[in-house]
Amino acid sequence: MKLSMYLIAKYLKKYNPECHILENRQSIKGVRFFSDQLPSFSLDYVYLGTSRDYYQDPKYEDALLLSNGQNQILCRGADYEELLNDVLSAFEYYNVLEQELLSMGNRHETLAQMLKVLEEVTEDPAAVFDLEGNLIGIASPSSIRDPEFLETIRSRRILGTNIIGRVFEDMDGQISHDLTDEPQFLHTPGSQEQGAIALYLCQEGERVGFILLFPYTRQEAMVWLCLMPVFAKAFAQASEFTAVSSSLQGKQSIFLRLLQKEVLPAPVLAKFESRLSFTSSPVLLVFRAVMIQNHTFRSMLCKELSEQAGGCLLCEYLQDVVMLTEDAALRFLRTYLENSIVHRNVSIGVSMPLQHPEEIPVAYEQAVFAVEAADVPAMRWCRELALPYLLQSLRKKEMALKLLHPALLFLEDYDRENQTDFLETLKVFLTTRCSQKETADRLHIHLNTLKYRLRRISDLCRTDFKDPEELFYMELSIYLKGV
Repeated sequence: MKLSMYLIAKYLKKYNPECHILENRQSIKGVRFFSDQLPSFSLDYVYLGTSRDYYQDPKYEDALLLSNGQNQILCRGADYEELLNDVLSAFEYYNVLEQELLSMGNRHETLAQMLKVLEEVTEDPAAVFDLEGNLIGIASPSSIRDPEFLETIRSRRILGTNIIGRVFEDMDGQISHDLTDEPQFLHTPGSQEQGAIALYLCQEGERVGFILLFPYTRQEAMVWLCLMPVFAKAFAQASEFTAVSSSLQGKQSIFLRLLQKEVLPAPVLAKFESRLSFTSSPVLLVFRAVMIQNHTFRSMLCKELSEQAGGCLLCEYLQDVVMLTEDAALRFLRTYLENSIVHRNVSIGVSMPLQHPEEIPVAYEQAVFAVEAADVPAMRWCRELALPYLLQSLRKKEMALKLLHPALLFLEDYDRENQTDFLETLKVFLTTRCSQKETADRLHIHLNTLKYRLRRISDLCRTDFKDPEELFYMELSIYLKGV
């Protein structure tokens, strides 16, 4: 990781360095030496040399100087070679720390294990909370100076509104109304030294919790403004936030697990559903590239869709981009797709509406079915394709055709021999959901004529038009036969 002058000063604390740091820029990737040959100094490096050429004060005669832009660190009485080795060791130390934390996050170790690493780095207390303010983990609680805060989290294990509702300022003196995804040093007005480093914990852009760390000094605060993003990235992947049984998982994580057909506990599903905030039944869309099929294209498509259709869930799954959104958003989405270059390369399948999150795996298969039904890039709805598919599947089965309602073959022969229209009458009657008036209108016959025909059909076929199962059997047979 790149270092700041504050990080270097912290590592060199055994020298009791005198710091003159104006900017907390985290840009340093190596160390170089002062030289007359260098026309300018890069902010990418910290430069090491003696201070006698830069300071007239005799007390700095034996001091070594570390410089980066306008920032300077003075170490009196230091050995040149030893200081150089310690500066080089600082890069190794912070890089090892970063790799250790990221590895712990990748292994989804517990928050308690990660907080132990934090305690090895600092004595400053820190606490991790979920989005509702419930305490998830804490480091060095005995070092907390605010008695009200300490009592609240010890007795209730929650960050109450009596704490979070206070007025806080950032380093520029501006009132802070919320935490952010980047670390802030927040303090109460008039208290520049005592404050908290605060930021949200995020999983793939989604906030799942937040952390508060209480540095003892302003210089420590500057150090943690650099280090906290690394810790926060690991904390967000702790098992408390990622375990299958955890309701603190991000929506994105739960969505992907459901696509993978993992069985999740009811509380996790309930929390997931409540956080979707959909006002209408959601549908699942599958976007499948026809020509360009690579990860970069899918990632860019995810980003573009998330910008155009806010409030949806998007992820890459297998070779598809999968979206969970409200049915009400489809009209806007369809207009956008038709007016963008994407529609010439991507087929889109739309599932039937979902009633519960556990239906997501089935909805994905429905959307894939709709995608694969399109031989050219298009947007297809599973609902429109389902019935024709079912009927076609049955028509392909020879036995299904042998099991059609016997009334069809009987009426077909009877009409041919007697020049009647009983089969057509039955077909129209069933397609109008047994509405006699609508059937008579479509056939252009008198209502009494229709009633006569229906009685004759019932008598000839020995069927009962008041039996729902019988009606369905005849209607399905008509669809399969294609008459």
